[in-house]
Amino acid sequence: MKYKLPSLNRNYLSLTILIILVAGALAVGRFAPLVSINQGFTLGDVITGVGLIIAIAGFTVTSIQFVRAQRLQQAVNVKDFLTEFQKNGDLYGAYFDLVYCYIDSIYDDVEAAANEYMRRNGNAKPPAKIKPVFDCFEHLQKNKEAGRRFYHPLFFQFSDEEKKLDSLLDYFNAVGFYLCKGQIKMEDVVALLGDYLAVLADRKIIAAYLRLCNSPAEWKYDDTVGASTPFPHLHYLIESYKEYNSRAYKKKRDAMVQEAIKQSKERRGERQLDAAQ
Repeated sequence: MKYKLPSLNRNYLSLTILIILVAGALAVGRFAPLVSINQGFTLGDVITGVGLIIAIAGFTVTSIQFVRAQRLQQAVNVKDFLTEFQKNGDLYGAYFDLVYCYIDSIYDDVEAAANEYMRRNGNAKPPAKIKPVFDCFEHLQKNKEAGRRFYHPLFFQFSDEEKKLDSLLDYFNAVGFYLCKGQIKMEDVVALLGDYLAVLADRKIIAAYLRLCNSPAEWKYDDTVGASTPFPHLHYLIESYKEYNSRAYKKKRDAMVQEAIKQSKERRGERQLDAAQ
């Protein structure tokens, strides 16, 4: 996917405002001394005043257009993410096979099988030279082909499943990057990608894999060379999604409480009116 940054952003808008304000200040400083109570207003003063009013009006309209264009571009960015995700068979297939179908009860069974495997091998995870390891989960696979199998975060390195899952999470990491930089809005992300994010944020297997990726014991690259832990913006995206949902739920709950109070008062008033009659 070719990621496109919006052509209009806060930096452009801020620069435009600064230039116009500086130009306005210079204009006022140039023409203000020409007007005084003793001299009265000249035709040039009137023309100057009208020009300033037109400039302010034009600036206001232009600023609104900038903001509206940026807001529209933010929504378009999210739509492009959704379109590309649904058109890309590899991404959508990875989501369906490795996340959506990997329900928590299956992860619990995989985790139990992994723990039993490590118990039989001195409580040690499989060494890199024998990975990937899937044979201890064979009874759970139901003849799933490579690239679609249930996996354990400590066992599936160098597999097709790891490659596909990393590509999927990298995609949503890019969504989180756009969100972090203000190029998209959370409300648009929820509106168009919310159902996919809900599953990503809820699945035990994804939480376990992200914890592993964020573990210093597993991520051994030196930060001094500029290598960050994997998927940092995906963490931000998921946490922002949960926070947004929490606020939305609280707002909806408060509205329901207020509506219930209103209806209770109305019913009480009706009963008092009936009693008075």
